[in-house]
Amino acid sequence: MSKTKITRNYQITIPKDIRENLKLKIGDNMQIHIIDNKIVLESIDENVWENISDFLPENFDKIQKHIRNDQTERFKKMGII
Repeated sequence: MSKTKITRNYQITIPKDIRENLKLKIGDNMQIHIIDNKIVLESIDENVWENISDFLPENFDKIQKHIRNDQTERFKKMGII
């Protein structure tokens, strides 16, 4: 367990062992929560959306184009566009 002190600007320093353990870098974004009367800092994964499509089928782009084209044709037939 590490200790830190609140400065006059209400800032704290994250101790080196914790920064290294969590691989935190200058400029990383953090979320802060209060849970059961405790302050919880949570690292925000900026790259979370890069791998979000891993669960999609390989031909997803083709499926998506087909769905969009099908909707466009329906809208044309209905006189919407």
